[in-house]
Amino acid sequence: MLHASQKNDFTVAAFLLGALVLFSLVNFSTVQVKPNIFIIVPIVAALLIESWYIFFGLLLAELIWLKFTPFLIIEYGIILLFSICSFIVAKLLIFRKILLIRLFFVFLLQSLFWFVLQATSQILSLVFLLELVYNVIIEELLFALGSWLKKRFS
Repeated sequence: MLHASQKNDFTVAAFLLGALVLFSLVNFSTVQVKPNIFIIVPIVAALLIESWYIFFGLLLAELIWLKFTPFLIIEYGIILLFSICSFIVAKLLIFRKILLIRLFFVFLLQSLFWFVLQATSQILSLVFLLELVYNVIIEELLFALGSWLKKRFS
């Protein structure tokens, strides 16, 4: 039997997994830039989900879904590592609901993702900036809807 907080976490995880599938299937791109939903969902999940095993279940489902997308093999490991780190850091943060911390979190993970993929020359480009803006918009929308779901079903 699941406790109330675990039911809320499961509801948020199901919503985030549905959003992940929807965004990865829909060709949502403007000016040939597509937001990286596979980085955004673990950030939002780390901020909203309290139970570690529900978070890792969501992460496992994300990695299985990622297997059916055209990503490089190294990106699976990067996303797994960043997701685990985001969960640990989010649990250590006291002020994780503050907007500037979430924005910095998205910027940091996207910068590290591009750095690890050796695209450092493009970090100061318009493509990076547009992807960052799209990622922040989607992160804020998912965070707001996930917070509302948590309050609604608590």
